[in-house]
Amino acid sequence: MHEIYSDETGHERFRGIGAISGPTEELAILRQELNAILIEHKVKAIEWKHLSGDSRHERAAKEVVIKALDFAGKNRIRIDVLVWDTQDDRHGYVGVDHARNLEFMYYKVLRLLKQRWPYVQDEWAFYPDEKSGVDWKGIIEIIENTNLNKKRQPHPDLFALLPELRFPRVNRHEEAQSHAEPLVQAIDLLAGASRFSHEKGELVHSTLFHDETQLDLFGASPQARLESNGDVSKGRVLHTIYKACSTYKLHVSLKERKKLWSRDQSRSVNFWTYESAGDFDRAPARNPIRQESA
Repeated sequence: MHEIYSDETGHERFRGIGAISGPTEELAILRQELNAILIEHKVKAIEWKHLSGDSRHERAAKEVVIKALDFAGKNRIRIDVLVWDTQDDRHGYVGVDHARNLEFMYYKVLRLLKQRWPYVQDEWAFYPDEKSGVDWKGIIEIIENTNLNKKRQPHPDLFALLPELRFPRVNRHEEAQSHAEPLVQAIDLLAGASRFSHEKGELVHSTLFHDETQLDLFGASPQARLESNGDVSKGRVLHTIYKACSTYKLHVSLKERKKLWSRDQSRSVNFWTYESAGDFDRAPARNPIRQESA
């Protein structure tokens, strides 16, 4: 059995989905070790929103993400985080149905995730964080019937020789409660950090990588930096994630684009930003009848 635990992040411009996946046995071990971290730091749960400057929560968050990345770095699990910009060309029009768009993004995450577990054909269990209004059964039905080999066949003549690769049956799914599930808390932290790097990338970059005495181009004043206790704490956790990814040679960059992103999506840790496939690729619109009655 393989399992997927997921969580969403953000309700404003930048939004995202994170997923931890892997064999049930490995995830059970990781859950135990994450629980031990929470007990050691005397916190019942740790999520991105808890990082307000309190050193105890920051230390717990750092150890949780390091532990999760340690498992991924050793190819025991996968971590995938997708972030999208609701003000880009795909989403930046009046009338976007953000609920349906979230379902679409879940489909993209689950499809890519299964392509990264190509030889795992046993049954899966899916445990998303509690989220009202998401049609989980519909998403699962679509992904189970998706040909994962589409556009990936090496040559047309080989088409008949290769069986269609489809997502194995998801025989169990239920919403998880983040405060009671350390695996969801871990992906909440990683997804929150990725979104934060999109929201405040310039400030994160200048705070983490520039010398404090460096002046701007005109020599007038130091570059702007993260200021609030919460943002500084979040920035330090983000930096911890970046350093851990570097330790395991996961090809994750923070400096180059001033946000977390993966140069190689096939690695066991994958931070990516949704980019429109073209003019035809637009976020779903709300039903006009539903808008009038709302």
